[in-house]
Amino acid sequence: MATPNSTSQASSPLRIRDSFLRKYVPPTSPVAQGRGLVVIAGGLESFPSLWVQLRELRRLGSTLPVEVWYCSAISPLTTRMRELLARIPNVQVFDAAAIRKTFPAVLTTTRDLHTFALLNTKFHEVLVVTPFLTPLACPETLFETEGFRTSGAVFWRGARKWNKNHLIWRTLDLAPRDGVDTLAAPALIDRLRHWKALYFCKHLCDHSRELEKVIPAQAQLLNLAWYSTDSPFHEIDTNPPRGTEGESSDEKTSFPWNDLSSRPWLLDESSSRAALTNGATCLQHLLELAAAWKPMLYDPVASISEEDAQLAQLLIGQSVYKLAGTGASVHRLVLLEEHATQTNYAGVVGWHVLNGKLHLGWANGHTRQLAKDKAHPGHWISVERGSASMIRLMPSHPSDDLLTKQLTLRPHYRLSRGDDTPLPLSLSSDGSIGPGSSPRFRGWTITEGQLAFLGERGLTALLRPEGSVFVDSCTPPWQLERHDTRRRYLVHGLQRTCTNVIEFLFSRQLNAPRTTQFFGSVYWKHGWLPSSNALGNTFIIICVRHPLDWMLACYEYFVREHGKDTTICSQFSPTWTFEEFLRRPHYFWPSPAERWNVMNQHWLNRVHETGSGTIVRAEMLQSLALQSKTFHNLLSDYDPFMEVEVDKLLVANRMTNNCSSSSAPMDSHKYWERRYLEQYTPKMLQNVKEILDERLMQQLGYTWKDLEQVHKPN
Repeated sequence: MATPNSTSQASSPLRIRDSFLRKYVPPTSPVAQGRGLVVIAGGLESFPSLWVQLRELRRLGSTLPVEVWYCSAISPLTTRMRELLARIPNVQVFDAAAIRKTFPAVLTTTRDLHTFALLNTKFHEVLVVTPFLTPLACPETLFETEGFRTSGAVFWRGARKWNKNHLIWRTLDLAPRDGVDTLAAPALIDRLRHWKALYFCKHLCDHSRELEKVIPAQAQLLNLAWYSTDSPFHEIDTNPPRGTEGESSDEKTSFPWNDLSSRPWLLDESSSRAALTNGATCLQHLLELAAAWKPMLYDPVASISEEDAQLAQLLIGQSVYKLAGTGASVHRLVLLEEHATQTNYAGVVGWHVLNGKLHLGWANGHTRQLAKDKAHPGHWISVERGSASMIRLMPSHPSDDLLTKQLTLRPHYRLSRGDDTPLPLSLSSDGSIGPGSSPRFRGWTITEGQLAFLGERGLTALLRPEGSVFVDSCTPPWQLERHDTRRRYLVHGLQRTCTNVIEFLFSRQLNAPRTTQFFGSVYWKHGWLPSSNALGNTFIIICVRHPLDWMLACYEYFVREHGKDTTICSQFSPTWTFEEFLRRPHYFWPSPAERWNVMNQHWLNRVHETGSGTIVRAEMLQSLALQSKTFHNLLSDYDPFMEVEVDKLLVANRMTNNCSSSSAPMDSHKYWERRYLEQYTPKMLQNVKEILDERLMQQLGYTWKDLEQVHKPN
């Protein structure tokens, strides 16, 4: 792992654009002919939208050939899906994972697949879209627009653009430009005229690991690549509004689609969207898909008995169920009328009752049969073996949610029976049993206030809470007790953002466990966090400070501790003035403001990705009253069930680097009276403001409006 003073992370990306431009050689005999539509698809979630898109395209009279691209390593299309697509005229399906054997490329995200398809399609002129755009008219006319005939590339802008102060411009050695899109919007491309830009897209994808801290995985690369290679393109000022259901109102766009990416079509779609343009015909396409995809669930049952009808009526809409399947993942399930279901995942798409058994139909065409569990009323257990043997339906009640939350916030337990050696158990929030646990159990759920463990053949143990443990009525009884009730935590933030105060609170006063297993011996709380998968359930505390206040505090600390603190950036000189500090290199970044942008955005992304963490503003720790409120909110996020007297945990003085209290009091006046502004001239403020990401500042609770102050003259 690189040390804080290493520059290896910064130097590699800076050469990416230059290395491509030096080595690029145009394809000698590219294969490209005709016009066509390329749809970037894959996976169950997008398939109903893909079906509606293609069926409506043909109903409108479009004869444009279509290529559907997916990657079986990312989001596969099942055999049944491919068979259904084969029914639509002039549609071909391609698996990028198979073609990659002859065309090596990185394929880890949908963006990689987007670029791969554009390089490997057979079309000369191609319109590339996502499955979530429902056509309103034939798209053939788009190929005849003046913008496309002139430049050979047309991009419809999305709702988000690269900030002019974003690190991407320095990374690729480009002058900042307004309007370069960060979202995957539709594009119209003449491939023979733009091989260079397309291959630069692939070059960026191949270097995605080096660029992951600069270019988010979901960001668009097309118009950024065109700009980087000086390739001509035409941009449309508006596109179908994202997150809305309606066509574009700007006639200049000439883009005849409804953008439903925020609410894709579903197999059990209600009639509420029939009022959309072409909505009624789209619902007909969905009914057609349902009938073709799930014949077992929609063909009428000729000899249904009165008992089956009564049982079906009892099941409809009366309970929320928890369904555990292969891998012991637990999902919510509601059985509705007309054989429909409502789930929090796209697996089960239909049901019916026959001969006293509940039949469930999966989207991939598989079916399961469940029978009543006589030993446990209200429970259903699979009558089949193999992959279906773990499927169960269990009633869920509102009180179960609180108990589930308590168990997953404190996930480490020991399970014993009689005098047996306790077995470690880790209860995951998705209903699975964590790694390293007993192989005897495959999953867990809460039902009617009791903890149910699921094994290979169904219900293995049903335990009720008694005080701090869970027990059952067997002889000898099973008993579950908490082994480690505290969540692990991590504190991250730039220097001088009160990370030591929060570290002192958790490590010294609460004695909470800190996550360290993935850091080795070079952990730096002011540096990068690992991936969200590695972090798992770790509670991440991000300390932030107003950038203007932070830069001055950082400068003063560097001057004072230079030669003592080895983590101070190697470029720094104590002879620098504050103005020089603001414009000189800072660790891996061209300036301190760039570091404030990148690191705080990186930490904020990790909090959002894991869904486990919070932001602490250093300014809210400067007085005991504010500190009390901040600590209360922080500990409520960390563990809502923790019983602690917050007022006994307050810190009146500053903390040293080894997280011990010093004799110096908190300097609240410096921030609240904006004294740090006295060190900034108007020119310095303007220079810094051009670099700082105002959107990020607003996300962290900072603005420029409250900084009015009389400054020293230049």
